[in-house]
Amino acid sequence: MSVSLVLPCYNPQAGWEHVVCDGYQAFSKAIGQPAELIIVLDGTSAAVTEAALAGIHSLVPGLVVISYPDNRGKGYAIRQGVAKATGITLD
Repeated sequence: MSVSLVLPCYNPQAGWEHVVCDGYQAFSKAIGQPAELIIVLDGTSAAVTEAALAGIHSLVPGLVVISYPDNRGKGYAIRQGVAKATGITLD
């Protein structure tokens, strides 16, 4: 089984990276393997998320980040993430 998780983000609150990492680790443990994680920054400033992404990347193998400058909405963000999803197991 292979799984891709798409997480659309718009100006996430401080500490969001801990919630993402904890949720990712719990999910991967529940399915018995790592999942592909795709974070879509929907109009979020890279400066706001740079340190957070570095922390997530250190705990999530194969993290994929998609970013664009203008907020286009949750549906658009999800479609962008799904388009990049490979569903490949990252063992």
